Amino acid sequence: VDFPEITSALLANLNQQRVEGKLCDISIHVQGRVFRAHRAVLAASSPYFHDQVLLKNMTSIVLPNVMDPGAFETVLGSAYTG
Repeated sequence: VDFPEITSALLANLNQQRVEGKLCDISIHVQGRVFRAHRAVLAASSPYFHDQVLLKNMTSIVLPNVMDPGAFETVLGSAYTG
């Protein structure tokens, strides 16, 4: 059985959950803004987050103040949209 659209549908559903704040299990703090996400998506999309959530078992991460919240929001969205 072949499901050619499963990858994009899966990411779209996870992104919708993130937007709605459903089943999110990690928070990322960037200059006072809090972004909710799924640990598995972050770990799969970034070596930095992989280490933070899997090796250090973090459930909350504070990014350095040099990170712009708007830029991080774009990066986070791209992790969910490819």
